[in-house]
Amino acid sequence: MFVSACALCFAKSSKKDSKEKKSAPVWISDQGRLSVFPNSDFVSALAEGSSPDEAKTKALAAIAQSIKASVSSQTKSRYSAAQDKYGIDKKKFIETSQSVKSEGDIYMVETTAPFYDASMGIYYCVAYINRNKAFEYVRPTLEKALEVFPTECEKVSAEDDGFKKILLTKRNLFLLKDFYSVYDFARFINMEEANKYNEVDRLCFVSLAKMNELKSTVALSVKATGEGSQDIKECLKKILNDEGFSLSDTQTTHVVAAEVSAQIIKSEKVFSSYPSVTVEVKRKSDGKLSASYSNKLGKTAAFDESGAKQKAVFAIKKDLETNFINKL
Repeated sequence: MFVSACALCFAKSSKKDSKEKKSAPVWISDQGRLSVFPNSDFVSALAEGSSPDEAKTKALAAIAQSIKASVSSQTKSRYSAAQDKYGIDKKKFIETSQSVKSEGDIYMVETTAPFYDASMGIYYCVAYINRNKAFEYVRPTLEKALEVFPTECEKVSAEDDGFKKILLTKRNLFLLKDFYSVYDFARFINMEEANKYNEVDRLCFVSLAKMNELKSTVALSVKATGEGSQDIKECLKKILNDEGFSLSDTQTTHVVAAEVSAQIIKSEKVFSSYPSVTVEVKRKSDGKLSASYSNKLGKTAAFDESGAKQKAVFAIKKDLETNFINKL
């Protein structure tokens, strides 16, 4: 059967027109989006762009911005309440515990296939999160904290050494790093389910309040021997003071004693050292060891003996500033 070139052109044109006139999805308007992705089950955001990628990128950015603002508000509100009840430093812990800090902290986000509106010359796209799916994604992290943290808090209560109590509390709070990376996001996604983990949050604030109270009753006296002992002593005092500990040489409950080794070795025209430091914290009442820290550092070197000693002491100070409290 013979088909003319005009007929073929008409057929191709009809297919093209049919494709361009493809019915628009309901979700290209905000009202339609909410009918497809109701707030009770989804978090969603609609965006448009001059290309499919631009529309998708804008939709993802819009949902991230919306969630970040909402979660941040919840975090601040929660910590404001804790500040009033427990005297917690709100600003410090908001900075460390806010769940959503970037788009990378938005879990289980999906997008529709971008739709091209030929009449407007615009692509539309919706980014959305299924609330149930997102909550189930973060639930294991919440469950782990609920399983571990209360037990660890009981261990702190059983300890009779004030300095040890503080250290154990700090370690316990570090266990909550993952918990607080998702907790307020979980509260935003599904408040009812997230409320099952409120006990972890409450215990966290109770622990913080008790730790701050203990720091005011544990008085530390600092001593140092060896190369650069005065510099090391002042370094330790600053670290402990910044951590909120009380320092006293008269009402001492614990003695912090540092021993520095920085033997200088001459090799041709170079003076080198492999410095090391040991810090022990002991109860003054009975001399019982509460905690200890030691480290052998890498080689330091200089072209004169004085410079080598200075570099060795400087290296030890930097090590203590980074590791002393965190690794006791």
